[in-house]
Amino acid sequence: MTAKTTRNGKPVQWSIKLKAMTFLSILMICLISILTTIHLTEQKRMLERELEKRIFILKENLFERGKSFIVNLAGQIENEIAAYNFSGAVETVKNAARTNQDIQYALLVDASGQIFVHTQKPELMQKRMMEKNRLTAIRQMGITRTEYREEGDSVIQIAAPLQISTSPWGEIQLVYTTKYLEQEIALSKIQIRKQIRHLIKNTILTSAGLMLVIIVMFYFLVSKLLSPIIDLTHFARRLSQGDFSSSDDFRIHSKDEVGILAAAFMEMKKELRLSYEKLTESNRTLEQKVRERTAALHRKNQELNKASQTKSQFIANISHEIKTPMTAIMGMTDLVLQKELPPKIREKLITVRKSANTLMDMINGILDFSKIEAGKIRLEKVFFSLNDLVNSLIDTFTIKIENKDVELIVYMENDVPLYLVGDPLRLGQVMSNLIGNAIKFTDTGEIFVHIRKTLQSDEQIELDISVRDTGIGIPSEQIPVLFDSFTQADGSTTRKYGGTGLGLTISRQLVQLMSGELTVESLPGKGSVFRFNAFLDLPEQPAQPDDPVLSGETPRRNILVAELNETYRKLFRRHLSQAGYTVEVVDSGEKAFHRIKHNTPERNFHIILIDSKIADKLDRDMVQLFLTQKLFSELIFMILIRAGQEETNIRYGYEDGWISKPVKWNELDTILQMRASRKASGKNGNPRGSHTTVQMMDTDSKKIDYDAVFSSLDRLSELIAENNIQAKKHLEDMKQSMEGLGVSDSLYHLTDQVARFDFKTARQTVDRLRETLHIIHKEKNA
Repeated sequence: MTAKTTRNGKPVQWSIKLKAMTFLSILMICLISILTTIHLTEQKRMLERELEKRIFILKENLFERGKSFIVNLAGQIENEIAAYNFSGAVETVKNAARTNQDIQYALLVDASGQIFVHTQKPELMQKRMMEKNRLTAIRQMGITRTEYREEGDSVIQIAAPLQISTSPWGEIQLVYTTKYLEQEIALSKIQIRKQIRHLIKNTILTSAGLMLVIIVMFYFLVSKLLSPIIDLTHFARRLSQGDFSSSDDFRIHSKDEVGILAAAFMEMKKELRLSYEKLTESNRTLEQKVRERTAALHRKNQELNKASQTKSQFIANISHEIKTPMTAIMGMTDLVLQKELPPKIREKLITVRKSANTLMDMINGILDFSKIEAGKIRLEKVFFSLNDLVNSLIDTFTIKIENKDVELIVYMENDVPLYLVGDPLRLGQVMSNLIGNAIKFTDTGEIFVHIRKTLQSDEQIELDISVRDTGIGIPSEQIPVLFDSFTQADGSTTRKYGGTGLGLTISRQLVQLMSGELTVESLPGKGSVFRFNAFLDLPEQPAQPDDPVLSGETPRRNILVAELNETYRKLFRRHLSQAGYTVEVVDSGEKAFHRIKHNTPERNFHIILIDSKIADKLDRDMVQLFLTQKLFSELIFMILIRAGQEETNIRYGYEDGWISKPVKWNELDTILQMRASRKASGKNGNPRGSHTTVQMMDTDSKKIDYDAVFSSLDRLSELIAENNIQAKKHLEDMKQSMEGLGVSDSLYHLTDQVARFDFKTARQTVDRLRETLHIIHKEKNA
């Protein structure tokens, strides 16, 4: 029998015929089973009652036989006793017990309870019975029957009184065993069980036959009743498949509801046939139109692809053409700004430089977007220092926050490897885009860049980098389109803050190339958090960090930090504690004054870091306390100076130097160690401190011509603005002449900035490098 299928081709597992048969069969089987069970139960109870009746009759027969026998025996014993022939009475009792196999033992007792005969236990003869109440026949003066268990066996005791003349003399007791009676009962039970099994067998066979007959009857009945419905189902299936011709001979002559339904189906078939013919004709026309439209769209798509390629090529060409004169404009502007100029002219040139930088950023963004569209961006895998990359970003964005009341905080967790293998240019580009956007849309508050490790294996590491700001925020409805090309939160954003809207699009594509994801969380008026993860390789042999070379072991020192920014306070406490300092953090000059004044001798502070905003508000007593502490101890005061204050002259009178913000944490460690080492050895060193890492290395082993070094730096400043290729070549020559001076980090930054056409930051790095070399030269000659 072939499987029936539905419209969608799936087999029909339970047809209506099968359901009806199953339901009726189950109902019938349950009914017959219940009736059979009731019948068998009643028959079993009847046979059990028959067994009980047989057992009762067997026991009554035994009692009647025993009663007749004991009456005769009692007469004989009375005659013997009346003749005073007691020995004859005893023999009569014994012979009666021996000749009757049903008797287990016989007992002759006088009225006082003395035993004359005990056929089972002769040793009890001439003894008294302990229980006189057992002489039931004498008390009742008649034959009695008692059933009980003796030594684990069921027995029946039949007792008859013995009377001499008119006086009771005693009684005779016959104890019948039921062993033979139980054998007859067992045979009766076996017969009853056979009858029950025979009854069950016959009943089950009868029920099974009856079930089979009823199922056959149900089958023919259901087939007869459901045949029109099944035919109607086949007709509907063929109709649903579009087979209108094969159903023309379908007829159902029933006059009931099924017949009415069949007539309705036939009417529906006619309507469907007309609709199907119209639809077929429409499909033919539509297919022809689709083919024509597809061909037109294909031609249009080819034209669009060609136009897109032309556009990309044009953008790339025009961008390169624009970058060449822009590079000259920026370089020449920087050169002119080095000269002494009237304030108005300098202000206008600074505006030119800022506009040129903005235009260059836009051009670079458009070029990157074109490369991403063309799929031509490939990530490099080179060895680089993550610390240097972070410090380079700090240098880049320090200038951009000079005129804003914004704290830029960049912190990398200590467990993040310093050296990685990847594309530092693209990683820095993503971070630069996010930090730049945060600075652009944040006027007050802080921008916190947090770099941490989430996963690390033997060959790879996953970095989690977040940029949190307290800026204007982004409405939730604008977040889904935030990463679309040429899109910002709204049109007013572009008008107010500028930009092409490509930064986040490019950043997201670059993050995806690094197997990561860029996400955003934001609340309007509260700020935003941009977060991305990136997978980078680990070098085969981890490089050793360029830590300062200091003589001797540095003792554990107490340090006090007075800082207004809460995030900075938390980071100072965590970082300096991990570096081995005992740290206390306060948020005002008054609290710092109180801690210093009331501190115990054993907990005197060795180093104090004070934010410049707090230092500006110190009163005379506080300053006098600081000067006194410096005079009578080795206390070191360092001022935390925000961006734009590096050129400020030292004006507090008690400071040993300054540390610029944003803080570079590795350089903070170096500066604190250098200052502590110099203070302990009695050297004053540079009164202004430094914000670049100075490695105190032994340079006596190599003669350094510092005049030539400074001359090379001057020449490099000129080449940066004139010719990038010559600047790179000159920089490579400088690296060889400056080996052993401990400025490898600064040279690495400088090389990266020149390669990226970041001339503005490169000029700043050259200036700091020159200052660092002056410090080293001065220390060597001291």
